[in-house]
Amino acid sequence: MINTQIKQSKTISFSFLSFFINLMQLTKIRLSFSIVFSSIAGYFLGAENINFLTLFLLSIGGYSMAGASSIFNQLIERGKDGLMNRTKNRPLPSNRMSNSTAIILGIIFSLLGTFFFTV
Repeated sequence: MINTQIKQSKTISFSFLSFFINLMQLTKIRLSFSIVFSSIAGYFLGAENINFLTLFLLSIGGYSMAGASSIFNQLIERGKDGLMNRTKNRPLPSNRMSNSTAIILGIIFSLLGTFFFTV
C-alpha cells in the first residue's frame, strides 16, 4: 500500500511538473518577462511616486495578458507550428497539451490580466 502511494505521488508531481513546463512554453515566459520588464521600466520613467501595489498589479497583469496572447497565437498557428522544425516541439503541435486545455488557459490568463489591470 505504501509503494502504491509513493508511485501515485511521483506520478502526480511529475504530471504537475510537465504541465508547468508546458505552460511556461505556451506563455513564452522569456518574451512575457521582457514585456513586463519594459512595462516596469516605463512605469519608473513616468511615475512621480512609486506605488509598489501598482507595480505588482502591472507585473502580474502584464504577464497574464502577454501569456494569453501567446497562448491564443499558438492555438491559431498550431498547424503551421507542427510543420516547422523550430516550432514542432511546442506543447500544442506535439500534443503534450490539448487545444481545449489551451483555450481554457488562454481565457483564464485573459481574465486574470483584465482583473489585475482594473483593480
